[in-house]
Amino acid sequence: MTTPSPASTGNSVIPSTTSSRPANTPKPSKRRPKYVRAPSPFPSLLNTASRPQPSIRCLQGSLSLVILLDQISRNIYRNSPRCFVDADPLARKFTKAVFARGFDQELEMIERVWFYMPLEHSEDKADHELCITKFEMAVDNAPEIHLPFIESMFKYAKDHKVVIDKFGRYPHRNRILGRVNTPEEEEWLKTGKGW
Repeated sequence: MTTPSPASTGNSVIPSTTSSRPANTPKPSKRRPKYVRAPSPFPSLLNTASRPQPSIRCLQGSLSLVILLDQISRNIYRNSPRCFVDADPLARKFTKAVFARGFDQELEMIERVWFYMPLEHSEDKADHELCITKFEMAVDNAPEIHLPFIESMFKYAKDHKVVIDKFGRYPHRNRILGRVNTPEEEEWLKTGKGW
């Protein structure tokens, strides 16, 4: 089965996040439960997007797909290995394909930085080097209005790189991924750091 293009799946991410309330969301009752969960299109979009390599057909669709795979998957699959095992590798592969074709250069700087996030979430040192290089270029070339946001994202990228340089992986993922902590990782986890 072929994977639908970002134009047909990922492009729906941006409009979906801006709608006030999906039509199929139940109206609140007088007795409200502590938490109301609205139906979400994102799990089915993630399942579609996580199939074999999608093609790059449009810039906004590509951006939407990366946000879906890298950001939304982290919230849908919180405390589950799915985002790390399924979505992250595809997000990185897709991001690198976008870079190889130079398509990221056609986007606004504020949009480009979302392509750096899969590299920041990687446990590969080379990905972090590329992430830092991309963020340095972004900070140097960002319009003044976007600079504070991009600098804030760059700070997080540098913080993530410090952890990867020290441990070669993210210790806070160990429990979720069934990995055993080293004594050094145990000490680091006691500090409450992690994302």
